[in-house]
Amino acid sequence: MEIIFAPAAAIMDRLRYPYKFGLISFLFALPLILVMYFYISEVNDRIEFSSKEFQGDEYLRPLRHLLEDLTESRRLAGQYAAGNAPLRPDWMAKQADIDRDFARLAEQQQRLGQVLQTGERYTLLQENWRFLRDSAAKVLPNDPKAAEIELQYTKLMSEVLGLVSHVGDTSNLILDPDLDSYYLMDTVLLKLPRGAELLSEVWTYGAKLTARKDKPVTDKERAEFIALATLVKSNLDETKRGLELAFRNNAKDTLAPKLAMPLRQYIESADALLLFIHKQTAADTTVALDATEYDALATPALANSFRLWDSTVAQLNHLLNLRIAGFVANERLVMVFTLITLLGVVYLWLGFYMAVTRTVTGLEQATQRMMSGDLDSEVRLSSRDELGKVAHAFNTILVHLRAGRQADADLRTAKEAAEAANRAKSTFLANMSHEIRTPMTAIMGYSEALLEPEQTVSDRHDALQVIRRSARHLLELINDILDISKIEADKMTVERIDTDLPQVTSDVVSLLRPSAIAKGLGFQLTFGDSIPRTIQSDPLRVKQVLMNLVGNAMKFTDKGEIRLKVSSTIKDANHVVVFEVSDTGIGLTREQIQSLFQPFTQADDSTTRRFGGTGLGLTISKRLAELLGGGLAVESISGMGSLFRVTIDGGPAAGAEMVHGLTESIQLAPAGDRVKKRITLKGRILLAEDGPDNQRLISLHLRKAGAEVVIAENGRIAVNMAQAQPFDLIFMDMQMPELDGYAATSELRHRGFKLPIIALTAHAMAEDRAKCLAAGCTDYLTKPIEKNTLLIAAAGYLPGSVVGDVATPAAPATPAAPAVAPQLPENTQRLKSSMTDDPDMQEAIEEFVATLPSRVSAVHELLEQQDLSELRRVVHQIKGAGGGYGFDEITRRAAEAEKALKQNDPLDKIQANLESLVALIRTVEGYQSSQEQELVHGQ
Repeated sequence: MEIIFAPAAAIMDRLRYPYKFGLISFLFALPLILVMYFYISEVNDRIEFSSKEFQGDEYLRPLRHLLEDLTESRRLAGQYAAGNAPLRPDWMAKQADIDRDFARLAEQQQRLGQVLQTGERYTLLQENWRFLRDSAAKVLPNDPKAAEIELQYTKLMSEVLGLVSHVGDTSNLILDPDLDSYYLMDTVLLKLPRGAELLSEVWTYGAKLTARKDKPVTDKERAEFIALATLVKSNLDETKRGLELAFRNNAKDTLAPKLAMPLRQYIESADALLLFIHKQTAADTTVALDATEYDALATPALANSFRLWDSTVAQLNHLLNLRIAGFVANERLVMVFTLITLLGVVYLWLGFYMAVTRTVTGLEQATQRMMSGDLDSEVRLSSRDELGKVAHAFNTILVHLRAGRQADADLRTAKEAAEAANRAKSTFLANMSHEIRTPMTAIMGYSEALLEPEQTVSDRHDALQVIRRSARHLLELINDILDISKIEADKMTVERIDTDLPQVTSDVVSLLRPSAIAKGLGFQLTFGDSIPRTIQSDPLRVKQVLMNLVGNAMKFTDKGEIRLKVSSTIKDANHVVVFEVSDTGIGLTREQIQSLFQPFTQADDSTTRRFGGTGLGLTISKRLAELLGGGLAVESISGMGSLFRVTIDGGPAAGAEMVHGLTESIQLAPAGDRVKKRITLKGRILLAEDGPDNQRLISLHLRKAGAEVVIAENGRIAVNMAQAQPFDLIFMDMQMPELDGYAATSELRHRGFKLPIIALTAHAMAEDRAKCLAAGCTDYLTKPIEKNTLLIAAAGYLPGSVVGDVATPAAPATPAAPAVAPQLPENTQRLKSSMTDDPDMQEAIEEFVATLPSRVSAVHELLEQQDLSELRRVVHQIKGAGGGYGFDEITRRAAEAEKALKQNDPLDKIQANLESLVALIRTVEGYQSSQEQELVHGQ
């Protein structure tokens, strides 16, 4: 082998390295340059041609969606302008879709506009759309300006088609050399867009005729309608001929199997629409289009037009890909030729290798020692050529490596820390994925359930409640992420305003006590000997911190109690407020405490799986406490519980009002609660309410104020009585048997009933109010209904009623109900109504309390029978009545039980909620346990 390559080695030994490389490079590059020059020139031309075709295809995609949305928007606009006013929300929603289409088109314009020379046309199209959108906002049903809007739609769609044609010109799409793809491009650029526009015009024109109802159709309108249908038929035939030509010119016969079915569907649906139009316009009679049948034919025709468009574009892309694949095959041929050329160069290259090997051996050995970790053995070479210089440089590198060894160790440490942080964030992302997917699964599942036609109104209402709860949970997750993001970016700010300290803590307790009761936990709120009534802080952030800490304590506590203590000290002339949240839960180890306040982490990975959560709550709380001028610390013993201590800056102590000896049962009434309303009503009121407690309570308030009240037990009776007797006002409960309030109100409005109807419902979300108003209600009140609110609402709709202010002394609020067990000890604190000081309510409260034993007995009997439907009705009535008689805690607890019933929770969880509710009811002052067996049916 050495003898064969000796001549080549001799030549290389006599040349310096620049000349060696120069010779080999010249011999290697010369044939490649010649071959690759001609090849690359040709391939680049073809690739540039095909790339421009793809650019045109990408630009056309948003135009296709824009044309589709414009066709639907034009139809809705025509029907709305012709008098179909309820279609306006759909029209506005479609305009929003068009705005999104323009946003996607703007992205393509920014990327490809200069290449495709679409700047002027795009700008004109965008300006005309904005003008059309602004003009459409001012159009009313039967407005003479509606014709101008339709002309603007027609002009806008023509401009879209013009832009499609322009893109075809500038992107080589209409210059395609292959006949099959040429006919496909012709269909995509001209025939299908025009067909969609014509179908839209036919649909819109027919929709306007149907919207006019009994107004006769003129001969001119008939002729225009027929002319449009004729144009659709002509375009349909041209589309069919064009695609058939593409099929015949397709050598591999791949187009027909893919496009035959969507083409046939398009032709059949369009022909069905045209046949229907022909039948309606053939005789010289009034054109009487049935709107439902017409839409049922026009909808699939237009949809199949766009579906065929999408299928044609997909096949066109496939053909272009095949062409590029051919280019790649040619490129491979050139690569084979290049390989043959390389074989001629290998001989000289091997000779060069043998000449260099002898010199490089010493350097290679030194390199191996360095790689094994020996940085002290330098290279020893006697060569003074270029390799000698390399050896010198190598020794210099060793010096720098020795100096940088410590730096490498530091880098490894930093890398390990970064990897640990990355793992923590990865764990957080996994947790967040689970947390987000859980409510999203409920939202998507129940949204699909709403689309099922067999769903009842009650089922739809339950589904919407689940969607709302899931959306709230999802919003809480997003808020946590946004809060930690603001904090990490140093963008979180806090306010300094007057904050009622006892009220803030009381709000937190009232919000979370039902959860503690549901879990069987005690919950105590205590105050220091002296605390400021008002501090300077941010009440929203203070509540957020306390809600996080108390909620965390409840999450990790299975038995025992939660305590929240509020105290204050003075430091540097400022109040320092201290909140201590303690629990008897699982506690924390020393190692867990050290990582507790790190973002994206929890005490350990199993915590996430067992208890849920994102691991952000404590981090956010600590950062917020620091922003509020204090801090957050924790003390804990594993297995025995934890104590979290929050301190905040309460502002200047000078001049602050101090409160002494404050307890949970002695809360200070807000100033706004010291004014009541004296209201006198005049008029006859119909109260539609199925619950006896609410019948008695609401009618008592109204009659005491001077109104005459007639009661209807359900919606059907209310409708009949409202038609048979004179009334000045109707209060309508929205959940009733026989006929609910929504249906009853709609039926009254349909019969021409004009008097005001005020909705009464326990559902208090914005969408619930909108649902009541959409059914025809004049106003909306939520249960439990406060007396003044009820009377003020009635006075607003009864002429001659009088409303005035009466100053009354503030009464201390009722102590919150403690967490109770099913069996009450003798010294259990009794739950009192917050309305005990109202003499008008004394008798009503006594009657309500007297009915509670029978309700408790009914709950137990229905639970034993597992009659969950009737049980849900009884609990719903307790929820609606409790707050009205001043027992807000009963209403909150009943709401938790009703929620479990609605969600079809496991029976043991439902039973636990109901037992908690019953235990709370038994603490009511005046409750007679001995009467529980006296069942009252038909509650």
